[in-house]
Amino acid sequence: MSLALRNVSKRYPNGAMGAVDVDVTVERGSFVALFGPSGSGKTSQLQIMGLLQRPDTGDVIIDGDSVARVSEHEAAAIRRTKLGFVFQSAGLLNLLSAYENVDVALRLLGVGGSSAKDAVTAALEAVEMEGRADHRPDEMSGGEQR
Repeated sequence: MSLALRNVSKRYPNGAMGAVDVDVTVERGSFVALFGPSGSGKTSQLQIMGLLQRPDTGDVIIDGDSVARVSEHEAAAIRRTKLGFVFQSAGLLNLLSAYENVDVALRLLGVGGSSAKDAVTAALEAVEMEGRADHRPDEMSGGEQR
């Protein structure tokens, strides 16, 4: 997947600028860091990239498709299938094991039935968590939770 911002700007009702003429491309497998002083637009750029905010000007392009003006329903579908977020708080369900938390997330994506078990196992293996499948969030480190 590739993601690009083209000439993106965001102004807030109080007149503050959240992003000014941002032009960036992130290719699959890239590692990108945003840094700058408080108020410089880092969070605004991330929210625009994640389709959580709309830019006032410019475009957001994911896999060659312009998505800056898609409906909220379409944006949610793109977030579910093409984008990933790692929050400081993992947002896991505390009463469920790692396996069960992954199962819930995959079911929300429509993965169910007999393929669900294989998909959960594969997801846990992909992040080297298969040995922690029965652990609840309070039994995992912050990194394991994410």
